[in-house]
Amino acid sequence: METLTKPERIHSPQTIRQIREDSEHRCEYVDPVTGERCEGVTPEDIASVLKLPFQQPAAQPVPQPKVEDLLQAYIQVDEQEQETRFVKGQLLDAMLSAGARQKYLSSQIGISPAQIRELVHVFRTFPTPESRNTSLSWYHHRVASHAHQPAKMLVKASDEAMSTRELRKTILEQEGVSHLAKPECDQEQKQARQVLTTVQKVLDTGSEAAKWLREELNHILKEETP
Repeated sequence: METLTKPERIHSPQTIRQIREDSEHRCEYVDPVTGERCEGVTPEDIASVLKLPFQQPAAQPVPQPKVEDLLQAYIQVDEQEQETRFVKGQLLDAMLSAGARQKYLSSQIGISPAQIRELVHVFRTFPTPESRNTSLSWYHHRVASHAHQPAKMLVKASDEAMSTRELRKTILEQEGVSHLAKPECDQEQKQARQVLTTVQKVLDTGSEAAKWLREELNHILKEETP
């Protein structure tokens, strides 16, 4: 005669909690009087039948995402955004080749003809993934696309970890138009003075907007201080 083996009882609270969570806290109950099997009832239903007190299980706290995970997600989104600019350039290039006019495309997609030309130009300069540098942004590619040797300048920008501003200045200097670099710096200085004048006027009012602006400036300056 075959001996029945008593099933091993689960003692681990973690295992029991996991089973309950997987079953959404639903279980099977056998009425001790009628022997009727009731599937899909909740622990609260069983407690009511047995006339026992019941307490809802404590809600498990939602784990907060780690900064590293959020940062990685941001980088992935940024990379996808950069890639879409090349795709846009490819689509615009195909539409122009099919006979569409820049003015028509501009009215349909809501960007200027100059932006259309820029997207197409960058794509045509770096038409394949192999011709691009994944460590650099689309904006680096845009600046490099206007150099006499775009691929070479792209490599240089990557090797020397240049910003787009540094890359542009290097291109101007190497191609004998360094005189254009100084006016660009002068223009930035002029814009900075105009911004400073506007900021000072707002601060002089002493209004709520002035208080907010002062706090934001202090916050920015603290972040910039090593």
